[in-house]
Amino acid sequence: MLATGAVVVMLFAAVNFRGDLLRGWLRSDTERIQGTWKTVSITKNGRARPDAGQVIFIFDGESLRAVKAPGDQTVSYHLDEGHQPGWIDINDDRGLVQGIYEVSGATLRLCLNNKSSGKRPISFESKAGSGDSLWVLQRE
Repeated sequence: MLATGAVVVMLFAAVNFRGDLLRGWLRSDTERIQGTWKTVSITKNGRARPDAGQVIFIFDGESLRAVKAPGDQTVSYHLDEGHQPGWIDINDDRGLVQGIYEVSGATLRLCLNNKSSGKRPISFESKAGSGDSLWVLQRE
C-alpha cells in the first residue's frame, strides 16, 4: 500500500513538473498559431520569392495581419483541425483563399491557392502554374 502511494506521488510530481510540456501538446492549433511569425521562405508557382524575410504574420484571435513595408492587411481566417494536414480558409478583399497548414514547434507551414477559383492544395509544394504559394514561417 505504501509503495502504491509513493508511485502516485511520484507520478503527480512528474506531471506537475512537465505541466507546460503537456499543456503544449494538448492545446488546439488555433491556440498554438497565435502570435507573431516571420517568413523564412516563399515559393509561388514553383519559383522562390526573394522578399520572404520582409513579411510578418500576426495571428490574433480570428484575425490575421500580414505586415510588409510600406503597408499591411488584416483579414479573417478559420482553421479546420479535422483534416490532415489541417485546413485554413482566409477571407480577404479578393474572396476566399483556401489552403493547408501545419504547426510544428516554432515552425508554421502554409500552402495557399491564390486563384479565386482554385482548389485547396493537398500537399506542401508549389508547382509552376498551380497558383499555389508555399510559406515557411518561424515564430518570433
